[in-house]
Amino acid sequence: TGERAGPLAKILAAGRANSRSKALDKIEAGLDEAMGKAGIRAAAEVTAAVGNERKAQYFLQKFIRSHDQVRQANGQAVSSKQPTKAAATIYEQWRPQLSGRERRNAYHLLFSARAGTDAQAIMAVARAVLEERAPGHKFVLAHHAETKHVHIHAMVQARSADGERLTFYKADLHAWREAYAEKAREHGIAMVATRRYDHAMSRPYTKEHAGAYKRAQNDPRYQVSDKTVARVEDKRQRRMDRGLLVANGGVIAVVWQQTAAVMRAAGVTGQALTAAEAIGNTILQIHARRAGEKPAAGVSKDGGGPGRTPSFLSHPGMKELTRLIGATEMAQTPLEMRQKMARVNQALDQMRDTLPNAEQPRFEQY
Repeated sequence: TGERAGPLAKILAAGRANSRSKALDKIEAGLDEAMGKAGIRAAAEVTAAVGNERKAQYFLQKFIRSHDQVRQANGQAVSSKQPTKAAATIYEQWRPQLSGRERRNAYHLLFSARAGTDAQAIMAVARAVLEERAPGHKFVLAHHAETKHVHIHAMVQARSADGERLTFYKADLHAWREAYAEKAREHGIAMVATRRYDHAMSRPYTKEHAGAYKRAQNDPRYQVSDKTVARVEDKRQRRMDRGLLVANGGVIAVVWQQTAAVMRAAGVTGQALTAAEAIGNTILQIHARRAGEKPAAGVSKDGGGPGRTPSFLSHPGMKELTRLIGATEMAQTPLEMRQKMARVNQALDQMRDTLPNAEQPRFEQY
C-alpha cells in the first residue's frame, strides 16, 4: 500500500469507530481481493501500523513470538524459537522497500533579523531566497509584527511541481544561510552567515548528554564519561573551543573582520561594529599565544605605523564580552535574543565606563 503509516497508526490508536477515514477499509479490501485472485478465501484485518524502524522491528518480533505458524511470502516457515533473530533477518530483506521516517509534506522555515530592521525588506529577502533555493516549490510567507525582533515565517511545499524534494542536510542549511545573508546585503541589510566554527564556540550537546550529566550529578552510582561532562559544561559556560582556536584562529579572525567590513559598508556604527572588530583582533591574539607565536604588532590609528594594539582590546572585560556575543547564537526565541543582546550592550557600557578618558574616544571610533 502507498498509505503513510503515521495517519493509520493514529486512526487505530483512537479507534476505527471514531474515525471517518476509509483508508484502512480500502487496504483490507485490496488485500482480500489479492488473496481471492490467488484462490485463497480469507479476510484481512489491519491491527497495527508503525511509522519508524524501531517500532517496526518490535512488532515484527512480537508477531513471530506470539504465532506458531508464521510463513514468509514464498511459503517458507519462520521459526518462533528465536524471534529476535528471525525478525532481524526478515526485516533486512524488507528494508529496501521501507522508509525509516515519515516524509514531510511541507517545511517551516524562519528568517530572522535584528530589531529595527525593515520587515518588508526582510519579507522581500525571504521571497528571493525561496525563489532561488526552492524553485518550483509553492510557499506562503507571514510576518509577526507583535515582536521587536523581526522574523518572517515561511511554509514551503516539500515536493516541487516536478517531483523534486527539498533537502536540509548540514551543508544545505549553511547554503541557505549564505543565500539569506547575500540577498539581505542586496537589499541594503548588513548580514553575514556564520557557523559555530566562525565563533570558535564549543560543540553543542544533545538531550542524551544533558540527561546523563544530570543523572550522574544526582546519583553517585551512575558513571558518565569525562568527555560528556566537558561537552555539557563547556557549552553551558560558553567556553571557546581551544582546538578550533589554535588550528583555525587566523581564519576565524578573518571571518569576523569580513563581518565588520560588511557592517561598515552598510553604514552600521556603534557597539555592534565595535564588538565585531574587537572580537576579530582578540581571536588573533589568542590564536597567536596558543600557537606559541609572538602576536603581530598593531597599527597605530594616529600615525599609521607600527605600534601597540589599542589598550581596550586587552581590557579584562573583553573576555566577558566575547562570551556574551558567542552566547547570542544559542538564542531560541526572539525574547531570548533580545535579552542576550541587552547583556552585550550592558557589557560594552561597563567597558566604556572603566576605560581611561584618553581611551574612550578611540573606543567609540574603533
